[in-house]
Amino acid sequence: MKFSNEDRELLTRVLLLALYNKKEEDTIQDVLVELDGLQAISLDESKALLKEIKRDSLFVEGSFTPIGLERVKEAQNFFQQFK
Repeated sequence: MKFSNEDRELLTRVLLLALYNKKEEDTIQDVLVELDGLQAISLDESKALLKEIKRDSLFVEGSFTPIGLERVKEAQNFFQQFK
């Protein structure tokens, strides 16, 4: 998928937060499908972003790495400014 840098960063933040806040019984696929259903990120887009997140070692074997948790915190702070 071709995203502008701003779009990629925003969508990555959304995906990171969705993965972080997922229910224990939900799978990663469930999260991606839910984002698609909400029209937040298409399934293809979220899969591409998930690959990037994994490639960047933010999310490994279903869990966030310390670097990934730092990015989640940054995403939370980013969206807090809009409250």
